[in-house]
Amino acid sequence: MLTSLSYFAFLMLALSFTLAIFVGLNKIQILQLTFYYPPKKREGEQKRERVFRRQRLLIRRTYQRLILS
Repeated sequence: MLTSLSYFAFLMLALSFTLAIFVGLNKIQILQLTFYYPPKKREGEQKRERVFRRQRLLIRRTYQRLILS
């Protein structure tokens, strides 16, 4: 029979495991989004597209540092 302390410990382990799964899946999804490279159009490139690409590169580097650390 489970005592109240062992029941609480079991719930905490289950919660920790569930949270770890969601965090892991979120990191995998972020990596998939940041490594997606759409086809580039060099001719007639607008400033807005260059800024967007630069920001995406910065986000990718930041997430890679967070995930791999």
